[in-house]
Parts: sequence; C-alpha cells; structure tokens
Amino acid sequence: MPTGRLHEQNFNTLLAEVLRETNARWREDDDIVRPERVRDGKRIDIEIADPRLRPVAIELAYGGDRDEDAKKRLGGDIDTAIAVAIPQEFKAMSEGAARKSLSAGVPPLRYAVVQEDYRFPVKGYIEGTARDLAAIIPVAAVTRERLAELADKVAGHIDKARTTLERVIPHDLAKRLVDDVYQRSTLTGFRTMLVLWLDAMLVQDHLNSAGQPVTALPLADEVRPSALVGAWRKIMKTNWRSIFEPAVAALRDTTRQSRNGTAKALRELLHAVEAIEVARLGDHINIAAELFPKLSEDRKNAAAFYTTPATAELVSAMLIQDRRRDDWSDPVVFERLRIADLACGTGSLLRAAFHRVRALHEAHGGTMESAGAMHRGAMEEGLTGCDVSAIAAHLTNSSLAMMGGGQPYGNTQIGWVDVGKPKSNGLSTGSLEFLEANEINDMFADMGGATSGTANESMPIRVEDGSLDYAIMNPPYSRTRGTGDNEHEDVHATFAISGLTDEQRDECQKRWGRLLRNHDAKKTAGMAASFICLAESKLKQGGRMGFVLPLSAASVDAWVPTRRMIQVRFDDVTVVAKAGGNAGADAWSADTGMGEMLLFATKRRTPHHDDTVERPVASATVTRTPTRQGEAGEFARAILAAERKLRAGRNGVPIKIGADDLGLLAKCSVRPGAPWFGVAALSAELIVSAQALLDGALRDERGQMPLGVAMTTLDDLFEVGPTHHLIGHVEGFSPIGAYEFHELARPSDARSGICSMWHTRSKEQTSLVTLPTHKGVECDAELATRMKRTRGTLHYSRSMRWTSQALMAATTEQPTLGGNAWATLQHTDDRVCKAFALWGNSIFGLLTHWTQAARQHKGRGSMQIGGIKAVPVPRLDTLPEERLRAAAEAFDLLKGETLMPVCQGHADPKREAVDIAALAMFAMPASRALK
Repeated sequence: MPTGRLHEQNFNTLLAEVLRETNARWREDDDIVRPERVRDGKRIDIEIADPRLRPVAIELAYGGDRDEDAKKRLGGDIDTAIAVAIPQEFKAMSEGAARKSLSAGVPPLRYAVVQEDYRFPVKGYIEGTARDLAAIIPVAAVTRERLAELADKVAGHIDKARTTLERVIPHDLAKRLVDDVYQRSTLTGFRTMLVLWLDAMLVQDHLNSAGQPVTALPLADEVRPSALVGAWRKIMKTNWRSIFEPAVAALRDTTRQSRNGTAKALRELLHAVEAIEVARLGDHINIAAELFPKLSEDRKNAAAFYTTPATAELVSAMLIQDRRRDDWSDPVVFERLRIADLACGTGSLLRAAFHRVRALHEAHGGTMESAGAMHRGAMEEGLTGCDVSAIAAHLTNSSLAMMGGGQPYGNTQIGWVDVGKPKSNGLSTGSLEFLEANEINDMFADMGGATSGTANESMPIRVEDGSLDYAIMNPPYSRTRGTGDNEHEDVHATFAISGLTDEQRDECQKRWGRLLRNHDAKKTAGMAASFICLAESKLKQGGRMGFVLPLSAASVDAWVPTRRMIQVRFDDVTVVAKAGGNAGADAWSADTGMGEMLLFATKRRTPHHDDTVERPVASATVTRTPTRQGEAGEFARAILAAERKLRAGRNGVPIKIGADDLGLLAKCSVRPGAPWFGVAALSAELIVSAQALLDGALRDERGQMPLGVAMTTLDDLFEVGPTHHLIGHVEGFSPIGAYEFHELARPSDARSGICSMWHTRSKEQTSLVTLPTHKGVECDAELATRMKRTRGTLHYSRSMRWTSQALMAATTEQPTLGGNAWATLQHTDDRVCKAFALWGNSIFGLLTHWTQAARQHKGRGSMQIGGIKAVPVPRLDTLPEERLRAAAEAFDLLKGETLMPVCQGHADPKREAVDIAALAMFAMPASRALK
C-alpha cells in the first residue's frame, strides 16, 4: 500500500469528527470541536471551545514533536493543551480506514497533558482511544493552580460577607440562625448560611444560562435582598425547592434585621459568583460543595474527612466499569441502576459516579435530550445520598441538580439523617440505622424544607436490602477508643459531630452496639467497618462497592471479622494504597492525618462455604496519589489494565502511564480475616516470598523449600500475656491495672521485685538478652496476683520501629511482665523460647511480623494483643530433639551479640548469624536460603 496517503491535517479533521461522537454536547454543536482553527494568528490543530469550559488546544504530529506546538498554544485563556503523537500506522491508511481505526481504538492514540510547569505523564505518552482522550479534556481544562486561586478568592468573599453580618446581627438572632443550619458556633453558622446563599445564586445563574423560561431571572448587578427573595420564590413555584427554600428562610430573617448589611454581604457573594462564572469550571467541580469542608469546624472531631475531586474520579472510574453493563445507552437506565453513598458529605463521590454514568451513556450514543432524561431519573430514583450534616446533604442535592442542564426533578432520595433522635430502643445513629431498616425519615422536613424539587413534605430515604448496584462511600472513621499503639493518644469522639452530650453519645454507642449484633464489625474498628457491613447488606448479588478507608483496615485486629466477611462474600477484592502511607498532601481525603486506602469488591451470588481457605486480595501500590482530575481517570485505567494481566496469571504487574512507573499490582492469598499483607508493598518479590513463608516454606530462585514442620500461631504455641491496661500504668498517668511502674534507676534493680518490659529502648535493647525498663509498685492486690502468673522471659514487640529497633523478640534473665511496648510469651520448655528468639529476630520472623503488622504509621509495624496471638509461626515444639537442643545452644552463643537496627540487617554480620541459626533449626542450607 502506498505511504503518505493520510496528511496530518486530514487526520486532525477525522479525529475531531470521532471526538464529537463521544460527547452529547459536542455531537449536537459542531462549533465546540473545531479542527484547523486559527486563533490570534495561530493555527490550532483542534480547539475544544465548549462555552462551559476554558478552551483546550490539541496539537498533533506523526510520532510527536516533543510538545513543542502544545507549549506554544498555552497563554491567554488557554491553560491546557494536549500533545498527541499520531501512530505512524495511520500514514498508510485511507480516510475511511483511519476513521474506523480511530473509532475502534486500534492502534491506540498516544497523548500527554501539557500545562505551564506541568506535564502528564512526566515521560512518554498515555495510550488510549479517542474516547479516553475526550474524557480527559474537560477535567484537565482548569489547572489545579487556577482552581486553588479561585477557591481562595471565593472563600475571601465569604469571609468579608461574614464580617459584615457579624457587625449587624445581634448575638441572640445569630444563635438562632446558627441553630437553623445546625452548626455549633456563630462563626461556622454564618459561613454556612452564606454558602447556602451562594449556592442558590449559582443555581439561579445556572438556570438562567440554561434558558429555562420560567426561571430566566438573571442576577442583577446590584443585589437587593427583596428582589432576590422574589426571584427565588418564583423559581420554587416551578421546581428546585430543595435548593432555594432554606436560602429564602435565612435571607428573610437577616433582611428584617439589617437590609443594608444583608445587601452588602450579598454583593460580596455576587463577586464570588462572577469569579466562578469567569473561571468556566464545567460541572466537574461544584465550588460551593468543595468549599464547605474548608469552612466546617466539626469534621475532624468526628473523623469525617471529605473526598478530594481527584479521589472521587478515581473511585468512580474503578468502580463503574463499561464492561459490566450493556444498557449504558438507555436514557432510563436509572430506572434499574441504583447508586448510593450513605455518608455522602457534600456529594463528591455521588457527583463523580453520576458523571461517570453520564459519560458512558454519551459514549454509547446518548444525546443531550436523553442525558437530560437520565439526569431526572438519577435525581428521582437512581442516586441515594444521606449525611448527618444538614448543610452537607443540601449541597449534595443542589450540586447534583446543577449537573442536569436546568432540567427539573421531583422527589429525591438525598437527605439528612439525624444522630441522637430518641427511638424506642435508644438514640438514632444516622445512616447506621439502615443496618436494621430499609428506610429512614429525611429530617429536612423538621427544618421546614424538603429534598424534593417540587413537594414540601417529608419523604423517607429508602434503601432496601439487596437493592444497590453500587455502594460508593468515604465513611467516618471515628472509633470508640484508640488503636492501642499509644495508650495516651487523643482519639476521635464517636458521634461528636452532632454536638451531643456525653450521656447522649453513650446512648448512641449502645444503640450502635445493638445494631452490630448480627453484623461482621466491631465498634473498636470504627464506624468505617460498620458502613462496609451496611454496603454488604444493601448491595444486590453482583453489585460492587468502592470505599475510602483507613489503612488500618488492611491489618489491625479489630478489622478481622470485617476482612473475613469481605473475603467470604465478595470477589474481585482490590485495594489501592500509596507506598509508605499517604497522610497529608498525598491523602485520598482532605485534611486527614492518617494513612488511607481504597477498597473495591464485587458481591458474590453465594458466599464461599469454607472460610478457612485462602482467598486472593489484589493490592495496587502506587508511588504517588493523583492530585488532579484527569490524572485520576488515567490512574484508574492503568490499574484496571494491570488487573487484566493479573487475571491472566501474572503476578507483580507494573502500573504504568506512558513511561512513568507509578507502582505495582500484586496478589496475595490469605485466610479470610488475616491481614492483607500485600497492601502498600512495592516489591512483588517480597510479597511472593512472604506468601511462601506463611505457607510454611522458604523461597529462592530455584523454588520453595518446605520448613518440614507445620505452621501455627503464637497463641497456639505460647501463652500470650495480657494487654498493658491490666498490667498497670506509668507514674503520672491514669491509675489503671495492677501496678504503678517507675523507670529502673540502675541495672541491679532488675534482680528483685516485679519488673516490666514497659517501653522500647532502641539504643539499649540491642542484644537477644536485655534488661527490663521499669519496676512496679502494687496497686491492686487481687489483680497483681493474676498478673504475676503472666511473667516470662520471652517478649514480643507490639510496636516495631524498623528504622531504629533491633529486636522483634527480646528475652530477660528473670521472669518479667510485659507492658505498653512488649507482650510476654510463656512456654514450659525454655528451649522453645530460645528457638523463637532466634526465629523472631531472623529475617524470616521479621518478614512474618511484617505480613501481620499494622502499617498506618510510616516505618512502624504495630500490633495489638489479638494480632500478636494470630502471628504465624512454625511449630517449634515439634522440632527434632537434637535440633531444638542445638537452637538453644546457638542462642546461648549469640545472646550477648549487639545487633544493628532491623533496617540495616542486610549489612549486619550478627543478624546473618541469627539467620543461619534459625535455618539450622529446619536443616536448611544457608547458601540457598540467604541469597
């Protein structure tokens, strides 16, 4: 076939035609996707000129031009350009053949997002179809810097308006206004009220732009409160009551008090509306909803963190996949499709889920008209959302309403659920009431409002068991107590968000406990585990869940029943986490200070019958989290592509976008309930070796070598000592337990009395035999008698710091109590204790601990007593007599040697000696196992 048939300009025109077919607006308005566009004297290969978005330039070249043309297009109102490297195969195609290939996505296009001081991917090009290219354009049109600048500007206008109102509104009226929006401080109450007004003004502006005849009331340049109330009441007579009714009530009250002050505050909000309008954000970002987390003051107390837009995009793309349904083109798909977020906050996840479904609908031929019908179905039937914050639920409702192009809607399933409301069997617990109910009353009626576009009546929020196709949530993490890593840590107060009294919170706690009696969750795991159970009960067979969870869910003991339930009742279990944890700027949620992960799973049609059989868990470990929309969608595509390779039999599949290596997808198989040790691990070799070790074998490049003895648990081999709360407390802290402990003043003090391995002393605890850290004074004689029986000479670390500590298993010369940092292990045969001291400090025992330990704190592997009991260990008590005796002798030879911190074990000859001694217990050749 002759070459050079398809010129670049012809390809540009063909690609523009194919791009139009992926988006209903672009399909119906030929002037949005413009090939060969001349703008400001520059020719743009393809310009995306959607009036709702900032313009995007697409620059194409066979093989790529190193982004040169794309960079030249940046400036003015163009913040984003897409550099496309046209595959060379297209050169030899006819226009007809090229169009078919573009529609089919074979060969794939290669493209990169280019902005000022930013390129994605950093190296190489994304590979995708024209539909993939079209998907990234709207979400990449606004840069992160411009969005942050806009958010600060809008927040500034809100603060100026707040200051104005504070000067003119008396304290008693302010308190009543605060109560009306259910906030706990005047500061937050005023801000929340202003967000209500801003939201209503934005919707009014949106309806005017959409050309709704009865609501075509533009915002005046000079905002008069009475005129605004009149306009909003007129709109409410037609629809959108849920948006405007609370705004009207608050505006009426402040106007009566100070017309001039209210007008001045509204002018500030008008400036905010103008700034948002000029920014041309599209409907991927709802600025009022995204601002609310920054203005709310109570979310941290309740561990209620808000999902970032990038995370919401990633979760929705991973959760709602094209191949799982064949009816995306149906405009009434939401008559059958049910998506719920029962802890919806301001609706980031529900908006992303709806946007994902709408994009799939349009890509399968949906029109603007059919998309509008689909939106109405989503508002009235398909989307369910509720939250314990009234204003957050309101913003969810209004932001979803704005995604419909001005389409009206009727009754919705988006509402406010109360905490602390009296019930016949206790106080209400918000969405957790769905654990035993199919419907909850929407509390907006108590405010004189509704979640309906038209009705002014109380409508129950209904979620029947087995009814959902998708459960998508970032639930609160609040828990009843700390994790046990630090006895004095400040923990989140469960049910604190509603400002309840301690007595009311206690009643809610009791009610929560009763709700969990028939479900696989512990209160000590926090509310997130309860919401997983809630999703399981509400999902239909084949339904999928996508959750943002604390990283501790993968490993801590309190999550055992929930992990077991997930592995027994779900398939396709995939966890996405960042290597090394992702608190702070890399977090999946806004303002969180803890490690998090994403969980995806598909509900089985029938549960697995045997919950002792190992089940696979896929772990996608990324080196960074996506912080921008557009990136997030490509992350999801890359992870899903790696999943397809994993299902084909590979393990340890790289996650790549372009030439950027962004992580690893690997699979581990564990018994249901056991820690998912592959989560946040970047080494496939480590995961495979750990898997072999848990199965009772060591692995090298030539295969596996069975240990020759069965694997069991520490609880089966040893008597594991009690938690430190029973043993006692350190002087100066809460007086609990049998003893009050004081630090040892001198080594000789350890020879008598009751001593404890209370603390870790990383600089002193460096040899297999070490000294206790504290000495006890009896506080409770009866309890002390019991605790004395738990003393031993072998101790296991509860909070291993890989970077500083040398010992996982420590021994003492005299029987000693455990403590805050160590748990005592007892065995009647001292040789077994010595053998375990070798095993526990060898690379094999350390690796076993790593598979079981909680990793939410960077550089640490923590365990509660329950987790320690479940640690896998060889049956050392079944070793042949001569090997057990040899192990004890080896311990005696090595017990005084100084070991380096664990992280330096590869360069520590003393640690290697411990490894060799551990191998000898199983007659293993060190020459193979230690390579």
